Amino acid sequence: MKLFTVLAAISEEHIQHTNLPEEEIQIYQACFLSSNSSAFTANTLYVAPASVYLALPCCHQSTSLFLLCPDETEIPEEDYPPRYVLLTPKVNANQLFCQLLALLHTESSVTEAKLTISHALFDRVTIPGLIEIAGTLLGNPVLLQDSTTKLLACSQVEQDPSDQDEVLGCVLRQGFVSADLFQKYDYADVLRAIEGNAQAFLLSSPKKCDRILRRLMVNHQYFGWVCSIASNGPFRQGELEIIDFLSDALAMLLEREDVLPVYSQTERLLTSLLSAHSYTEESFKKQAEGFGWKLRDNYFLVLLAFPSPQEENASRTMMAYQNHLSLLLPGMKSFLRQEKLVLFFDSISEKLVEENLTAFARRYHLVGSFSRPFAHILDFPRYYHQAEKTIEIGLGLRRKGPLFRFEEFSLYYMVRRIQDLEPSDLRDCCIDELIDMFRYDRRNDTSFALSTRVYLETHNLGTAAQILYIHRNTMLYRVEKFSELTGLDLGDWMVRLRLMTSFLILDLYPELLEEK
Repeated sequence: MKLFTVLAAISEEHIQHTNLPEEEIQIYQACFLSSNSSAFTANTLYVAPASVYLALPCCHQSTSLFLLCPDETEIPEEDYPPRYVLLTPKVNANQLFCQLLALLHTESSVTEAKLTISHALFDRVTIPGLIEIAGTLLGNPVLLQDSTTKLLACSQVEQDPSDQDEVLGCVLRQGFVSADLFQKYDYADVLRAIEGNAQAFLLSSPKKCDRILRRLMVNHQYFGWVCSIASNGPFRQGELEIIDFLSDALAMLLEREDVLPVYSQTERLLTSLLSAHSYTEESFKKQAEGFGWKLRDNYFLVLLAFPSPQEENASRTMMAYQNHLSLLLPGMKSFLRQEKLVLFFDSISEKLVEENLTAFARRYHLVGSFSRPFAHILDFPRYYHQAEKTIEIGLGLRRKGPLFRFEEFSLYYMVRRIQDLEPSDLRDCCIDELIDMFRYDRRNDTSFALSTRVYLETHNLGTAAQILYIHRNTMLYRVEKFSELTGLDLGDWMVRLRLMTSFLILDLYPELLEEK
């Protein structure tokens, strides 16, 4: 080990002064100076009580390194050796010697582990093989996971660890951290800590076994992490350094091999359609087939999102949901975009998807939207946009979810498109008399406009009266009063159509009712 490692193990307050030509000196062994000591070598470190050192004049000019521990005897300045560290009287020589032996043992273990890993690389070991070797070296399970918590490789685990570490049990059983455990153990914070630490670090928790974690950077991008879990026994000194070395070796292998699984390639294909591209239907399908994905010309997609803005951990939480849903709905393609989870289907029953997603969204307090079915894969961006706007409109209207369908909001979508193209046209599409009626109701505490809307939606006075909990005659009075005050003929189908369009516009843009 290096001399600076020794000095780092000794508190600065316990060092009086030193005479060292350099701190890069390599130490091969440590000895306790005794009256029988005779041979002194350059790379040996001696723990030397002052009285013993003075009694051995033969070592005073030795090139060995001495840690001088004062006792009742003082060492004259002219008797100091060429290389020494003078410690304070508080330092116990025996304890210091034991500490140095432990450091040397740790250094030897770390070096041996690094050599084993290096030899495995020379032998062109596979990633699972290297993980297995690491598990044997460390005596605890070693896992390789990507940034979504998905398990890519794991060393042998002799017994089910679920009783002492349910997260480890879940990963070994399901292949990732489930959505329930993701929330229970605040895993979003764990992932943030992993990504933010360039070196291996110890993660302790009263709820589960201790872990050593080290992020993996592949081709200069954050890929995931390697993890050792103390389920068989406590960690030992030096294992942080071994994990650091292991992660560098894994990064080399991951860069050398094609580490992206097929599902990631298909996700990349789908996301490429959301930006400028030169695909034709035929060329896209041909490339998809190259990844083993045969398109069936019968598609729909679902977007899942949080109903309100989340903190910075939103994307990581969505990753956990993505993994969970991959078990519920095998065969789906999925990816994250702007903190929304995009689920693409081309081979699963829409009814089955709706049943599973409705329960899932309710459980985890999510909202979602179904696009209309479509048959041309290059139309994916259009239906993605429709699904995205459907969530936005549904939340804006405070409609009950958790899942919305585009068909329910298609007229609102059309209104939004007009607003995007030319906002002033939208106001011109509203019937002035209806706006005046709403303002009249507001001033006079009446509800002629609302009552007329319910009547137009139900086409029946009795049904409309029941919805509003009023008598049928009251309902009739309100509708007739609406016609009287506005001068609009509700018997004219075009008037009714224009009124319902105006109601939709005012749902989305109630500010049009404000009086200037």
